Amino acid sequence: MTVTIVAKEGIGTANAVIRIKHTPEDAKVFCVEYLRDPSMRCVRDVIATTKLSDRVTGNCVERTWTDTHGSSYSFHGSARQSPELMEDGSFSESDYLIRRDGDERFLPTSPSSYYEALEVFQALCPGIVKVVP
Repeated sequence: MTVTIVAKEGIGTANAVIRIKHTPEDAKVFCVEYLRDPSMRCVRDVIATTKLSDRVTGNCVERTWTDTHGSSYSFHGSARQSPELMEDGSFSESDYLIRRDGDERFLPTSPSSYYEALEVFQALCPGIVKVVP
C-alpha cells in the first residue's frame, strides 16, 4: 500500500515516528499497479475500505516497530546468525529475521508482508539493515 509521508520525528531513536496519510493519489497507485483497475470507482472503494493508522512508530534501540495496520514487529538480525534456519532452507544468507508479535516463527521472506515490514523498519531505523546491492 502506498502512503504519503506527512512528517518524521526521532528517526533512528527509541521514539521514531513517521506520520502518514492515505490519499486518493495513493489509492490510484494501488488500483493501477496491484489491482490493474484504473477506474475512479476502484479509488473510491480503496479509500473507503482501507483502514490505516496515521503513523508508524519504532524503537530503534529495542529494534521494534508498528506498521500502518497496528501490527508490532521485532528485528532479530541476519539469518546468517542462525545457521539452523539456513540449513533447513527457510532463509538465505541475505535474509533478515523479523517476527510479528504473537507469532512463534519468523516471517517467511516470500510474501510481500516481509518486505513491507522491512521497509517500514528501514525508514524508522536507518542504518541497522545493510542493503545488499
